[in-house]
Amino acid sequence: ELKRRGHTAVFLDPFTLAGRKTAAVVGNSYIRLVQNSPGFFGFVYSLGEAYRHLPVSSPVFQVNSLLSKRMKRYLEQNHFDLILMTHMYPAHILTALRKKSVELPKTIQIATDYTCIPFLEEGVCDYYVIPSQELAGEFTARGIPAEKLLPFGIPVNRKFTLSFSQRQARKKLGLPEDGMCCLLAGGSI
Repeated sequence: ELKRRGHTAVFLDPFTLAGRKTAAVVGNSYIRLVQNSPGFFGFVYSLGEAYRHLPVSSPVFQVNSLLSKRMKRYLEQNHFDLILMTHMYPAHILTALRKKSVELPKTIQIATDYTCIPFLEEGVCDYYVIPSQELAGEFTARGIPAEKLLPFGIPVNRKFTLSFSQRQARKKLGLPEDGMCCLLAGGSI
C-alpha cells in the first residue's frame, strides 16, 4: 500500500542480516513448532505469560538482541524515515539499539494478534497500532503508555476491501445460489 501511494518501502526479514539460512531456520522452526507440536507451543506460550512478570529481560529479547550490531550497520548504510514492524522480533532488536543510545527513525509496532502477546511489551516503540480500542487496557497493563496506542485495526491487503453481493460472491466461488455456506479461516499458518 505504501508503494501504491508513491512511497519507497523496503521489506526486511531482520534475520537475513545474519544470513538467509538463519532466517529460514528461525521462520521454519516457529511454523514447525506450531504445526507439529501445538501442545508444546501452548506450554511455551504459557511460560511466556509467567516470565513476563519477572523484572529481567526475557530469553526471547536476549536472543533477538544478538542482531543489534548487524541492524545498526544496516541502518547506517540505509536511510529510513520510519520503521514499521508486524512482529516483536525486530522491535526487540531496535530496542537493544535504543538502550545503547543509537538514534533511530520513528518506530511503529503493528500488533497482528487480538491480544498483547508475551514479550511484545519488551519492544520499546514510538507507537503501537492495535487491533481495537477495546484492547487498550490490555496493552497499558503491560506498561505501554496509552498515548502511544493507535487503535487502527489490523492492516489487510487492499483486495479484502472489495465488496460483492452474496449472489456475486457465490457465483465467483462456484457455490450454490441457495443454502447456508460456512467459511472457516485460520491464522498465518
